[in-house]
Amino acid sequence: MIKNYIIIVFRILWRQKLYSILNILGLALALAVSFIILNHVRVEWSYDKHFPKADRLYRIINKTVGERGNWDWAPTAPLMAEEIQKYVPEIEKLVRFRYMNETVLVNRSDTNNLIQFKEDCGYYADSTVFDVFDLKMLYGDKNSALSELGSLVLTESLAKKYFGDKDPVGEHLYSLNANQPFTVTGVIADFPETSHFKIDFLVDWKFFKALMKAVNLEDLYNLHGWAGVYTYAQVQEDTKGTDLTDKLFNFRVNFYGGDTSPEDITGEFFLQPITDIHLKSNLEQEMGPNGNIAYVIVFFLSAIFILIIAGVNYVNIAITRSLKRTKEVAIRKVNGAKRLQLIHQFQSESLITVLFSAILSILFIDLILPVYNQLTGSTMVTLEIFTTRNIMLFLLIILFLGSVSGLYPSLFASRFKPVMVFKEMSNPKSISNTIRKVLVVLQFSISIFMILSTIIIHRQMHFFNEKNLGFDKSRVININLNGELRFKAVNNPQTVKAELGKLPFVIGSSVTSSIIGDRFSVEGLAPDSKPEDWEDPSLRFLRVDEEFLELLNIKLLEGRNFNLPPEKESQYILNNRAVQLLDLEEPVGEKGTSFFGQYGEIIGVVDDFHFASLHHKIDPLVLECNADPEFRGLWVGNMLVKLTKGDHIEMIHELEEAIGQFAPGTTFNFEFLDDKLNQLYASEANLRDIFKYFAIFTIFISCLGLFGLSSYVGESRTKEIGIRKSMGANTSAIAILMSKQFLGFVLIGLLIALPSGYFYMNDWLRNFAYKIHLQPWEFLLAGLLALIIAIISISFQAIRAAMKNPADALHYE
Repeated sequence: MIKNYIIIVFRILWRQKLYSILNILGLALALAVSFIILNHVRVEWSYDKHFPKADRLYRIINKTVGERGNWDWAPTAPLMAEEIQKYVPEIEKLVRFRYMNETVLVNRSDTNNLIQFKEDCGYYADSTVFDVFDLKMLYGDKNSALSELGSLVLTESLAKKYFGDKDPVGEHLYSLNANQPFTVTGVIADFPETSHFKIDFLVDWKFFKALMKAVNLEDLYNLHGWAGVYTYAQVQEDTKGTDLTDKLFNFRVNFYGGDTSPEDITGEFFLQPITDIHLKSNLEQEMGPNGNIAYVIVFFLSAIFILIIAGVNYVNIAITRSLKRTKEVAIRKVNGAKRLQLIHQFQSESLITVLFSAILSILFIDLILPVYNQLTGSTMVTLEIFTTRNIMLFLLIILFLGSVSGLYPSLFASRFKPVMVFKEMSNPKSISNTIRKVLVVLQFSISIFMILSTIIIHRQMHFFNEKNLGFDKSRVININLNGELRFKAVNNPQTVKAELGKLPFVIGSSVTSSIIGDRFSVEGLAPDSKPEDWEDPSLRFLRVDEEFLELLNIKLLEGRNFNLPPEKESQYILNNRAVQLLDLEEPVGEKGTSFFGQYGEIIGVVDDFHFASLHHKIDPLVLECNADPEFRGLWVGNMLVKLTKGDHIEMIHELEEAIGQFAPGTTFNFEFLDDKLNQLYASEANLRDIFKYFAIFTIFISCLGLFGLSSYVGESRTKEIGIRKSMGANTSAIAILMSKQFLGFVLIGLLIALPSGYFYMNDWLRNFAYKIHLQPWEFLLAGLLALIIAIISISFQAIRAAMKNPADALHYE
């Protein structure tokens, strides 16, 4: 019996080649795209779940409320970890991380062949890190690996990078920034890609404390209000973070309040589950860029929509094919075939069709994967997708899609009495026809929604690129300062600038603490005229030099630009928001003291410019200039260089050679300021591109559905068309007559999709402080595109049916 089913299925597929190709191709594309999307969703949801104690790991975050502003901080004070367990004994272990600024590590074991690289993912950490995160030690002893001053633990890939395959324990690496030797005391397995923080090496916490003391920042380390380190807690089993709210508040009262009553304490410490950080956290000074749960949900729903559209297509085309098999069904029933046997026959056909599609989809996955990697920044290969778990998921999707897609056609074709088959299928008001029309409306509703969303996302991204940010970002590169170049920039920056100025393509340069696009430090500035009950409001701080404003063409509203300030003093320039927040009527000439104790004069006011993402309103900003090399040594990290127009690749090559000559031993690393700012909208850019491809794909699948339905109508109205033609109707009139009802389906889809798109995209735009406004033409364009695409899809079948010979049409059936 099964053999007989399979033979019949192959015969049907071969005889109805066009419908078979449409079905198999549509399903194969849908399976490939949806499976890649579902795998992406699975990866996003798996972040940090690989840690064995993930359900007991939390990050302690600080929610502050008050005159300084409302801030949710990912980092907290270093001393908190040393005191919190007295008040919250349910916390078993704690580990702190402090990010090391971009560091150049050097292997000097072979003086003739120095091995050095810039590393971005280094952290100072407590020795408890191995137990809290269950890090696998490949070399060394976890009990002593971070116990001594100057200890260094490498990941496996970093160890191979500097020492090859040998055991590096006992070897030394030097920090080029500080000319400091570190002793390798251990090697751990690489952190999985699905971690919200990336770690390449760890340095002992004692070294960080000693460093803070050496640069006269020991008071800052001991300050309860400094948000400087990331603190992770391991709680007891069967303990939830929400169970500890009261104890955390009692600790906060003691930690911040002193003699202050609990009623006057604002804000809270909060235990954030580690598994929530990647998708549900966007706090101040995160350890790195996180994902977005809203986008993951969109991707998941898109995959479901694609499968639904593909299933709808199969149902429509399968029922269309059933029209050609009415005699077969009737004869089978007359000869005693039971309904269950007919259902099995049609279900077998559905499952085999889906199986063919699944095999073809593997090829499509291999073809589509490079596009996916380009959109998401992933490096996934096909073999990584087909893990055991994913293969099981793939088989379940095939089984589900094959069963559900074939269920209605099999029930439909098997339920009729032989004498009623053709009459029932030809009736335009029958249940089967109604369901097919509903499915086509659903398809086009989704397609129009995707078209509209793509248009609006594209406009918002264009708005990002074209908006006047208040400064000139063109042809500016940022060079990471390290080694000899950093030493010279700290002690004699004018010499460095003079050397760079000798290059004909260098317009100017400026030394800064951070680069635009980074989240600047949040500090305070207390004016001398402050009242007695003054509480410093939170201000962003950026340390710069006297060339910064001119280099980026930032508009000065009041006062003057920086010059070399008096020794040990600072000069400050504020933006408008900072002036308003400090309530300064005459800011120029006012003097004040910064959070770090730097005294100086406010010498100017600049217009508000967008130094951060357009997701947020412009924060109050203080630009600080200080000529003291000791103070400058604490913050210097970057140099902005403005280039002329021309071949920038050649310019950068010459720039690297020049720096190598006057600052030998420097590792040359750079990025264009344009690229840095574009990274702020990487998620939105990916969403735009993915929606664009989704829109194209859903339109293609929907067109297959229209093609199938119009084929069915052409078949079912063959006699009518023959009669109309014999009565004198021309081809164009018949084609228009057949097309009208399909355009009606598209119009109904418009009525459903456009309001849905309006509400969804309006909600999406709320994520941005600066955004476009929805325009009527966007909705008209989406509708017009859908209509044009539908007309093209329908026209072929409509014209084909209208051009049939009337005599052949009248002999039909």
